[in-house]
Amino acid sequence: VKLVLVDNAGYCAKAFAAHLAIFFKNATLHTCWAHTANRFGATILEHPEMAPLREYLRVMRSLVHGANQSSRRQRYCTAIGVCLPDYTDTRWDSATRTAEHHAAQMKKEYQWLKDEMQRIEQEKKVVPAALEQALSLMREKRSLVHLQATFLCEFGRDIYDFIESLQVDIVPKGANSAPPRPFGHRLYSRVLQLEAQLVTLANDVT
Repeated sequence: VKLVLVDNAGYCAKAFAAHLAIFFKNATLHTCWAHTANRFGATILEHPEMAPLREYLRVMRSLVHGANQSSRRQRYCTAIGVCLPDYTDTRWDSATRTAEHHAAQMKKEYQWLKDEMQRIEQEKKVVPAALEQALSLMREKRSLVHLQATFLCEFGRDIYDFIESLQVDIVPKGANSAPPRPFGHRLYSRVLQLEAQLVTLANDVT
């Protein structure tokens, strides 16, 4: 065994050092680069200056994908013409796809939010806090939220591509596609390639 791939959890590294390394003395430990790339990208979204976009992502998800929101979700999909990705802040590819969606659909979303508010007021129902927050962001910081969403898409595309490349099947297809090599060697080469790309990207923005 030359390479051991594990999750990024601390107990995985401890288990390798305490147990597996005893039996596999030539093995090298590598933690999951998909998770590492996720965290690298998430640091951008977690920056204090990105608070308006973070808040917009959160409240829009609550409005459209929250519990018991199937009717509102249908109205959103009908009004916008495409459904909102189900954003989660623990997945960078999710953040990128959702930011791309908002950047492209923000004008329609603002109109939809105003229509939702009017509908609720006419029906004399309680206005959801998330709807008030989303409308407030659109009225006061719409240009900034749009700019941040666009920036996140452009900056995050490389990171998203890294994660996508980690999810493809790296075993060559077909008998003549590549000289036969151990699976671990191909995987190890991919890890080193991605590591170099991430280091380069980190140097470009520091």
